[in-house]
Amino acid sequence: MLPSPRHHARWIFGLTAVAALVSGCTTTTAQGKVLSLIDARVPQNCSVDVTTQIQQYLDSVPNNSTVIFQHGACYRIDGTIHVEHRRGLVIEGNQATFKAVTSGRELGSGARGRAQWDFERDDSITVANMTVLGANPDVTYVAALEAQHNFNLAGVTNMLIENVSGGRTYGDFVYVGPQYAGQVIGSDHVTVRNSHFDRAGRQGMSITQGTNIVFDSNSLGNTARSIFDLEPNSASGNIEHVTIENNSIGHSRLNFLANWGAASKIDDINILNNQLNDHVLSVDVNAPVGARRSNYVISGNTSSGAAGNPAGAALIFRHVDNIVVSGNTTVTENYRHMGLVALRDTTNVRVTDNATLTATRVVVDEAPDNVNVCQARNRVGNPLMAYRSDAGC
Repeated sequence: MLPSPRHHARWIFGLTAVAALVSGCTTTTAQGKVLSLIDARVPQNCSVDVTTQIQQYLDSVPNNSTVIFQHGACYRIDGTIHVEHRRGLVIEGNQATFKAVTSGRELGSGARGRAQWDFERDDSITVANMTVLGANPDVTYVAALEAQHNFNLAGVTNMLIENVSGGRTYGDFVYVGPQYAGQVIGSDHVTVRNSHFDRAGRQGMSITQGTNIVFDSNSLGNTARSIFDLEPNSASGNIEHVTIENNSIGHSRLNFLANWGAASKIDDINILNNQLNDHVLSVDVNAPVGARRSNYVISGNTSSGAAGNPAGAALIFRHVDNIVVSGNTTVTENYRHMGLVALRDTTNVRVTDNATLTATRVVVDEAPDNVNVCQARNRVGNPLMAYRSDAGC
């Protein structure tokens, strides 16, 4: 996918000095910025594996540099490119493609985690203007290869991924989690924006531990499992201050957002103004017994996929405090007595100003243990009509 003109122009302006670069050399601009262009002798037609050559190139470049790949090249990477303990790198793909050809099974025990790009304990890294492809020929979940992500982010800080395309992965498009090195360090301040992802063998975007995570203005579709997955692996795997906004979602299996996992702190989750085409606005938040989750806002989203499940609602919240569901436009399956929101053991819930085509109700009480639930100004049915019961407001 080509980047938006605004972002593309910014990058090209920043690369005007590239024309003066000698292939395989590094130079410093008048502004003191270090630019490094990969050697043109590294094969660019995906005919042979060049993982080692790219790794050696990246390792040779100092921190606080812009590393630049040959324009439009195709680099075959049957291994993983590691960027570890680095600071201040801008990785300018220059419209190059990084493509896995083998399944990774030739790596034996390393097959499961063969991500295309792996970032660990890095600070202030930008990745832009590249295509990253795995080797999954179908949208098929394969447990033995499920951690082959396009981008694996482990314990990173201030990471930006923009104007990239990804897909054909056995794992996730982007995985955000901790890094284990004596102590567990989660990721913080990660943004993925203005990018296109298609065909994943597992989830689309996953977070197992992280704070201040933003997925903004991306196009995602064709995942074997949920589009977004917030799933802590341990009680220390906190997930806080997450924003999923302005994304365009295509057809996929399972949920739009799945939020199960261990009994960690999960707080301040915002799902805003996403457009779901042929996909249900299906959100499943379920804290383990004895744990609670808090502060969810689901607002301004539009979906055309029809919701239908045993819970009787598209949005399911269990053991959650402080929920706002407002201004969403959704559809339910006909003749199933569906609602918009199902609640169990929740407090301080506001469900207002939503339109749910063919629904017969708004709030479904799964158990009589919900406290302070407000529903007002919602519309249901076909045609849409004001719901008969405004209560709790």
